[in-house]
Amino acid sequence: HMTLLGPMTRERQFTVAAVFEVGAQLDRDLAMINLSTAATLVAAGDRVDGLRLRVDDMFTAGDTASKAVREQLSADMSDWSVLDWRQSQGSLFSAVVMERTMVFLMLLAVVAVACFNIVSILLMTVTEKRADIAVLRTMGATRQQIRRIFILQGLAIGVLGTAIGVVIGILLAPNVGALLQRVEQFSGWQLFDPSVYFISYLPSDLRMSDVVIVAVCAMVLS
Repeated sequence: HMTLLGPMTRERQFTVAAVFEVGAQLDRDLAMINLSTAATLVAAGDRVDGLRLRVDDMFTAGDTASKAVREQLSADMSDWSVLDWRQSQGSLFSAVVMERTMVFLMLLAVVAVACFNIVSILLMTVTEKRADIAVLRTMGATRQQIRRIFILQGLAIGVLGTAIGVVIGILLAPNVGALLQRVEQFSGWQLFDPSVYFISYLPSDLRMSDVVIVAVCAMVLS
């Protein structure tokens, strides 16, 4: 603030009532004080510089905030600026989207390796069943019929493996965070270091659309 001696900074002594930790940049950048105390500190009076809204659907945060400013506050949008989490934390969520895409591609690579294992199993089966194939050929079976037998065998392996994987994934996915915490407690090893990552735990969100996409891709590769 300005004084007769020039600009001076206001200083107040506060008592720390509580300390919070989320394992992200907020831990070193965010401090909360009483609104009236903050207004006195900056000599704002009854004026506030901004409002923070909490919405039910985070993906509509920007539109909801703009609508609230226009309708509820009856304010001119030129006097307000709306900043949602996509803008303030955009780089973080862009990185999350990229990591999600890479994990999906890595998962498909693992599935592809498993499909090559199916091929090797079928090759070994053909080698072992040469005598049986010869008997079938003698009985009048065509090459297409024999080929169809092994195609169906490979498809059965793929369907069974995909079904088992889907069931195990649906059962484990919602509890993967708790399972990882148990492993970290027993081993003393931490997967996500809060000083490096923005999170200190492994979040999980089971989406049936993702389950269907992964299952279909596995079947196609099989």
